[in-house]
Amino acid sequence: MRRPLLLSLAVLLVGAALPPSAPAAGPTDPQLTIYAGDGTQGAPVPGPALASPRSSTSAMDVTADGTLYALDLVDHVVERITPDGELTIVAGDGTADPFTAGPARSSGLGGLTYALAAEDDGTLYVGDWGSGQIARITPDGRLSVFAGDGTRGLPVDGPATSSPLGYVVGLDTDAAGNVFFALQDQFAVVRITPGGTLTRIAGTGDGGPMTDGPALASTMVPRGGTVLPDGTYYVSSGIPSIARIADGDLRVVDTTISTPVGMSHDEDGRLYVASNAGARITRLGADGSAPTPVAGDMTNGLFAFTPGDPLASSFFSTVVAADPSGVVYTIDYPKQIGRVGPAVPSRPRAVTAVAGPDGAVTVGFVPPANRGLTAITGYEVSADGGDTWAPLDTTAAPGGRRTGRVEGLAVGTHAMQVRARNASGAGFVPAQPRTVVVAPAAPAETPGAPEGPVGTPAAAQPAPATTPAAVATPPARPAAPAKPARPVRRAPSVCTAKRRVRLHWRVRRGTPVRAVTVTVDGRRVHALPGDARSAVVTVMSRRTRVSTVRIVATTTGGRRLTSTRTYRLCAPRRARTLPTTVLRPAR
Repeated sequence: MRRPLLLSLAVLLVGAALPPSAPAAGPTDPQLTIYAGDGTQGAPVPGPALASPRSSTSAMDVTADGTLYALDLVDHVVERITPDGELTIVAGDGTADPFTAGPARSSGLGGLTYALAAEDDGTLYVGDWGSGQIARITPDGRLSVFAGDGTRGLPVDGPATSSPLGYVVGLDTDAAGNVFFALQDQFAVVRITPGGTLTRIAGTGDGGPMTDGPALASTMVPRGGTVLPDGTYYVSSGIPSIARIADGDLRVVDTTISTPVGMSHDEDGRLYVASNAGARITRLGADGSAPTPVAGDMTNGLFAFTPGDPLASSFFSTVVAADPSGVVYTIDYPKQIGRVGPAVPSRPRAVTAVAGPDGAVTVGFVPPANRGLTAITGYEVSADGGDTWAPLDTTAAPGGRRTGRVEGLAVGTHAMQVRARNASGAGFVPAQPRTVVVAPAAPAETPGAPEGPVGTPAAAQPAPATTPAAVATPPARPAAPAKPARPVRRAPSVCTAKRRVRLHWRVRRGTPVRAVTVTVDGRRVHALPGDARSAVVTVMSRRTRVSTVRIVATTTGGRRLTSTRTYRLCAPRRARTLPTTVLRPAR
């Protein structure tokens, strides 16, 4: 009669000895999945990326729409992988011959290509160690030599094609179209303008540890790099450190990551570093703060991607590429490309909400930078900051945007949010809702309507209460007496002869600020700590002559302090600079 008791006790003891099982990853948790490669080694084959062999991927980059570009060191081609997983060859004839001007598919890519950058329009830059040159490939598939005279040496300021170069690493472009890179063997960092003018911006030409101070006075041993939209360049060094280069100044921001190599960044300015002899991907704040492991178990395994928990997989990689939302791509040397990110879509971008005279609200946005593991199946909208959601029918709009119309909202203020869905579930939402005020609709004139005394309209019957067609909101309160319209405050206009502008701002003394963001024409270019009081931005692209810059400081209590200015391009003799702007409560 005691056996059942003993058996039960044994089961309890064994159960107590077992470690608790980890909770299963949810659709919003980062997961490691195989993104490209069938596990065999060989030349890539156009078609489904998961069904293609792969060789040694030496560099990658990803554009704002989620298109991934990969440089194949062994097969001498550049591959494009679309968000729906289709692989095509866009450059390279499969040989190690030097760059040849003309069709990109008919040119060799050199023998030692370790650098690749992709602009959002599909323009590519490829760096070849063998020739010491950089090629530019246009979206229509034409290749030309962009930089380098074919010799190695310390770069010389002036025309980029007349300068010696060397081993190009950390190739990247900023929002203004400037090309940045480091030279591993020449111990320097270089910037080339869209017009082809080369300038050395950091490095003495001697190897050594990086030191704070004038960037051109610092030694370095570059291994990789990345540039933010405003032209701030980050470089990793073989003498373990990562430094920020801006406005001629170099500052070391991290010395904790062992052997940092490949680098990338997201739209919030966070850095992603392939490090520790290829065994880990680490995320850093733009100021080097909060180093966070993203992927890799530090065991340096070959051919060893393990789908699931990114921190439980071993792999060997010095290559990393991050899309704007922070989804990371890396390689399992040499056969596969892995994706580290949630299964659901990332947040929509550049969201707007505008109320019309009929009481309807038009919501516009740029679709998520990453669709998740499956295609987006639809969008949802909320008018109460995300508490309740309803489907949103959208249509394509200019500039790659989508718009949808929300009807039936009650009179009053609404906090509009939008999100995408796929087969895994609802995606992420923007950090802040868009506030919109729905005003009472103007009454329509009815012919023959009865009138009261002269100048006094007849009593109107109250309109029946309505519920929103797309979003459930509380019934509207009776409208308060109309207040006199507040005059519209126009943003101060600044006339500038330069596209790179340094902003200065201040807040009321004693105001605790948690974070500061800076946007240019609705696109976030800086996410800064609360004590920041200046930043450099690039205004006016090559196609526009006016830009709107907005600074938003969020206090520890959640209040928002803002300032908005409009910058216009003008002749140097007319240029002027406004004094430090004061951030005031958002209206």
